Amino acid sequence: MIKYETQLGDKVLNMEAREQRDVYKRLLRGMHCRKCSIDTIISFKKNAYDYLTPQINACCPEFEERVRDKLFEEN
Repeated sequence: MIKYETQLGDKVLNMEAREQRDVYKRLLRGMHCRKCSIDTIISFKKNAYDYLTPQINACCPEFEERVRDKLFEEN
């Protein structure tokens, strides 16, 4: 199961994180790890350019790769 951490402290950042979470939920709907029973946590961090970037803490490297491929695939 994929869980999201959107509490960043600032009200505006929390709102942006929730919006980004909603987009990711649509993209990752139905994905789960076939071999692990541990949750994957996607948290959002502010980078040097003031953009929110996802930090993926997956249960295993294979599932992290699948998530990254799905989120960052080129059109």
